[in-house]
Amino acid sequence: MTVAGTFIILLFLAAPIALVLGITAVTHILASGDLVLFESYPQQLFSGLEKYGLLAIPLFMLVGELMNEGGVTTRLIRAARVFVGAYRGGLAYVNLLANMMMASIVGSAAAQIAVMSRVMTPEMTRQGYSPAFAAATTAAGGLLSPIIPPSMLFVIYGVLAQIPIGDMFMAGILPGLLLAFGFMCAIAFVGWRTGFPQGEAIKGKAARQALLQAAPSALVPAIIIGGILGGIATPTESAALAALSAAVLGLFVYRDLKFSALPRLFRETAVTSSVVLFLIAAANVFGWIILHEQIPQNVAAWLNG
Repeated sequence: MTVAGTFIILLFLAAPIALVLGITAVTHILASGDLVLFESYPQQLFSGLEKYGLLAIPLFMLVGELMNEGGVTTRLIRAARVFVGAYRGGLAYVNLLANMMMASIVGSAAAQIAVMSRVMTPEMTRQGYSPAFAAATTAAGGLLSPIIPPSMLFVIYGVLAQIPIGDMFMAGILPGLLLAFGFMCAIAFVGWRTGFPQGEAIKGKAARQALLQAAPSALVPAIIIGGILGGIATPTESAALAALSAAVLGLFVYRDLKFSALPRLFRETAVTSSVVLFLIAAANVFGWIILHEQIPQNVAAWLNG
């Protein structure tokens, strides 16, 4: 009861999930009186991170940082304008389509929403969309990132559950496209009800230039997804190759990425990925405590009894 109370109280206090899991495990050890378990606590923390596939997490995050700093985001938005910018409410469709493109590169919903909210939400507000709808469209588009490969959640789940990550990537393509289509239908319905402003199309030479500038960006998701599905590289190796490709694009092709910015990007990647890895480590400790107390067996016996 003490353990459950600690868990619930920490959740209501809005404590980080990693701390909730870790502190709850400590509370259980203290309540049980079996202080010898403290000797295994650090080991269980580190054992949760001793999986080679988890190296893909910071590498995928680094890809997103490099692509954003290298000017890929703005080029993807201009390319999206070529396809859907001319429709009524075109900027909302551009927001969604650009989010789809970013989802195939970043793999993290939080990182993607943070990037797109700085670019698309102010622009939509300036062109007459309500701030609430602009923010909702950006947030909804960010939800495509955990579904459309390369999804970081797929990598984590695949590594921990020992499921082929390539198969999970394949399974995420169709649901991601269907979800994006559903969002487009929602945009069309809201636009019909409220009267969205007419979008601005990019045509002719400007359209060709926008597509040509965005074309090299397709190399990164092609390396990630193609390498994994083709059996050429593991997810970690594909992520490393994608990070190298993103750096080359930003430094030598687009030339928006500066060498002086690399230490800052590495530091931001380390901070962001440490949050995810700490959560995985704490979850491993929490799972160890659950198994130690035979909670799954007790629940099964209670349900059968």
